[in-house]
Amino acid sequence: APAGFLVVGSGKVARMLAKVLSEQGFRTVISDSDWESIRQARMEGLETYYGNPVSDHASRYLDLSGIGNVISVSGRSDLNVLAALSFRREFGLDHVYELPTTAEESQSEKHRVADRHRGQRLFGREVTHNQVLGNLQDGWATKKTGLTEEFTIEDYLAQNGDRALLLFALDPSGRLRFVTDQEDFHPEAGWQIVSLVAPDNRNNE
Repeated sequence: APAGFLVVGSGKVARMLAKVLSEQGFRTVISDSDWESIRQARMEGLETYYGNPVSDHASRYLDLSGIGNVISVSGRSDLNVLAALSFRREFGLDHVYELPTTAEESQSEKHRVADRHRGQRLFGREVTHNQVLGNLQDGWATKKTGLTEEFTIEDYLAQNGDRALLLFALDPSGRLRFVTDQEDFHPEAGWQIVSLVAPDNRNNE
């Protein structure tokens, strides 16, 4: 099955995810209508589509060859939800992800979009787009760490605490699994985990 990623949004969070996914060998395309952010993404060497990913133009010209997942991290709840609804028909719910904003979390139930219309929530139940953006602005950066029989995921979490945010893991065959709010996340020996870590944690083993 296609393993690449369409990233909806081109801000700091989107570019961070697109870059780290590309570094793992996955075809990754950033799509947005914000020209300045798209230009920055191109300067960082990322593949881009300038335009709304759910537009008629995108349906004709957005090349999705090799792509089987969508990540909505635009920081705009309307676009994130629309993309989730649109691409779940093409990729399936198990391959649609999004990261809500803090503003959405403060909405009452009668104003908040129902979970059944959304993608899987990235990075757990409490993490928001605003939080990840704040971490990046504070100098947090991605880091890949190998797990062994002697250094388990429990050891990693105990060592890093709230100074690291788990993003995803790669099993020994290279298959990627995101941290979400819908399933247990327990990578084992031989897996590689990718986290966003605070500046003073980058040298931790």
